[in-house]
Amino acid sequence: MGVIYGEHAIQFPDGPVAVAPRRAHGGGVRDRAAAAPEESVGGWCCRCCQALSCLAGALVALLLLCALVYAARAGDPAEYSVAVAGLPGLDGAPAPSLAGHHQAPPLFNLTVHVRNPGDLSEACVPSGAAATVSYDGALVAEGAVPPFCAGVGGGEREVVAPLRAVGVDVPRALRGPDAAAVVDVAVRMPRCVLGRYEGVLACRVDVGGGLSLCTSTAIC
Repeated sequence: MGVIYGEHAIQFPDGPVAVAPRRAHGGGVRDRAAAAPEESVGGWCCRCCQALSCLAGALVALLLLCALVYAARAGDPAEYSVAVAGLPGLDGAPAPSLAGHHQAPPLFNLTVHVRNPGDLSEACVPSGAAATVSYDGALVAEGAVPPFCAGVGGGEREVVAPLRAVGVDVPRALRGPDAAAVVDVAVRMPRCVLGRYEGVLACRVDVGGGLSLCTSTAIC
């Protein structure tokens, strides 16, 4: 007697050979059926990741395009320049001082000029701007600069602000309309970025001369 399992037969003495039915691989079918949902979830996650990657790439490309368009339209930065002119009244007079309670007379007229070659936004001197004039390292005059803006596309505008002498002896070279000296002008322009940001225009100017171009810096 013998029994056949699959491809193998086992012989037993004194009897016919009995053939055992082939066992169906039902366990493998069930395993594949159980794995099918897992494969479906994995494929869905993979497709989602691919879609998100494509979307992120498209957003990056859009941002780069916007930056290029902005840079192309923004053009060159705005140009700030100033001129300083002496005023009559102090030439031949005693040097003014703020030691007392009297306000010192105007010492200079400060012209602030803005040229805006950009096409996206106005170039402005904001409210709260203040100018100082130093001579040979000493502060000699100061005053407020009125707010104004130059329009886009090459717009130009300027304002004139009187600057008063501060409490130091004003050198004779700086007095009167014939004043002729080289001074340093600084214009501080407050800007609201995190509450602590200032733009500063620094200019080297010949008193009584024409406009001198300023450099613009930012401080925190």
